Amino acid sequence: AYRPHALWDSVLEAEPDPDDPALVSLFGPPWRREAQAPGDLGSRLVTAFRRAFDAGAPAAVAVGSDHPALPRGRIEAAFAPLSRGTSASLIPAEDGGYCAIGLSAGAPVDEIFRDIPWSSSSALSVTRERMRRASISFVVLAASYDVDRPEDLERLRRDLSERDASAPDFPAATARALAEILP
Repeated sequence: AYRPHALWDSVLEAEPDPDDPALVSLFGPPWRREAQAPGDLGSRLVTAFRRAFDAGAPAAVAVGSDHPALPRGRIEAAFAPLSRGTSASLIPAEDGGYCAIGLSAGAPVDEIFRDIPWSSSSALSVTRERMRRASISFVVLAASYDVDRPEDLERLRRDLSERDASAPDFPAATARALAEILP
């Protein structure tokens, strides 16, 4: 797991049990673990963003669990435009979805995530259209990859092998799990 960043609170939204011992071992303090809301991905994202904004966050970035090696710098890049007044930021996934989405407090989360064709090649384009219709400003950052299929594990392994394992944002838990899967 990543070591949380000093400039934001790190929250894991998990289902069914955020206090499962395996999750606790990977996401211990200062991570906060919460039960993920029911429903489709859109409903779960709406709830996660509302929780963050209700707690006083001026902005929040959600990262999908299928992006276990997204570097901290990419997350910082998603926060950057939000701190400058942009309403939303997106890190696209190469398959047409997105790795991460950032929103400023006050963004119309219900409208943004309504009726998105999740797990499809049009998830990003439909989300962008929802943002245009809501007349909110957004930026689309450089794309990254996700890990959806067994063949994606080899790409993940190559990616991790090219990184500094002693860096503070190195996903050590991901690397350990990957070593067990692909010895």
